[in-house]
Amino acid sequence: MRHFLTSILLLAASLTAHAQYQAGDMFVYPRIGFAITNLTNNNIYYNMDSKELDSKAKAGLTVGVEAERFISAPLSVSAGVMYTNQGYKYPDYGVDDKNAKTFWNCEDSKVTMHYLQVPVMLNLYVADGLALKAGVEMGYLLHSKAQSVMTDGIIDSDNNYVVKTTKRQSAKNTDIYRRFDLSIPMGASYEYMHFVLDLRYHLGLANLSKVEKNMHSSVVTFTLGYQFEL
Repeated sequence: MRHFLTSILLLAASLTAHAQYQAGDMFVYPRIGFAITNLTNNNIYYNMDSKELDSKAKAGLTVGVEAERFISAPLSVSAGVMYTNQGYKYPDYGVDDKNAKTFWNCEDSKVTMHYLQVPVMLNLYVADGLALKAGVEMGYLLHSKAQSVMTDGIIDSDNNYVVKTTKRQSAKNTDIYRRFDLSIPMGASYEYMHFVLDLRYHLGLANLSKVEKNMHSSVVTFTLGYQFEL
């Protein structure tokens, strides 16, 4: 065990020895990419038998800027402002009422949530350009909107489905969510020729729903940035 721990320490020392930055170095990174987002404990019941449908992840844009300052050769702190298009979606669902000879379907159902986020990160450079990072992130919900396509109709005597109406629905639903979010972002980044690839998982801590319990954000972001020295 002693030899194993010694080997780990030597490996860590050799990795951090490759760090190419110095204390006091400062950089700024405009970043753009995409986010894969969902909410936990987020389901709906859509017929008399209480069939349950869980929300699924949706993709959206994330864009913003971060500034970084080095405390020592391998260690830095960074803070930024990011806009992220978050939310979730549901698989298509519907109900057939054989007795009433009617049906309805809900398709392309999704909720889009626009967030402004402020991440504060601690970054450990373990090799040239390669950093492991973790921190805290505060988010503010700017706007949220629900969208879907509703279809209803009748079932004729030959069991054919005859559509009567198809309507695209859109409604603001910001008021059912809490405005403030708190999460722990953690991940890694790699810088090469001033281009920086960054991958983070954002673990939501705050309950976002005013109605349900334990509804937290679950977000993965992947961005490409460019490094400017200050």
